[in-house]
Amino acid sequence: MRGQSNYAASKAGLIGFTKSVARELASRGITAKRRGAGFIVTDMTQALGPEMQEQLKLRIALGRLGTGDDVANVVLFLASELAGYVDRAGAHGGRRHDDVNENNLGGRTMAENQCKIA
Repeated sequence: MRGQSNYAASKAGLIGFTKSVARELASRGITAKRRGAGFIVTDMTQALGPEMQEQLKLRIALGRLGTGDDVANVVLFLASELAGYVDRAGAHGGRRHDDVNENNLGGRTMAENQCKIA
């Protein structure tokens, strides 16, 4: 699948940036957070077809793709005072904990492992 290197580099950059900013600004009471939504119902995921969507759902603990409302609710929480003690966090959409291993791509492309990468 084409276009994976730019995706991987961008995502890795955001992860590193969030961790660095969190360390630099924590002493001033400023937290840094990011969200990694996982697979969300979009035109792109709908184009994958029913069989691939079902395979993706098997790797998601909640057994479904996320929605725009799911993402918005996470962002609202992370931006609120309720998440005041949360720092360097990445909110990941419904992933199974045993799937969180950025070194284990299982021979699949980055797009196929979007839910696996922190």
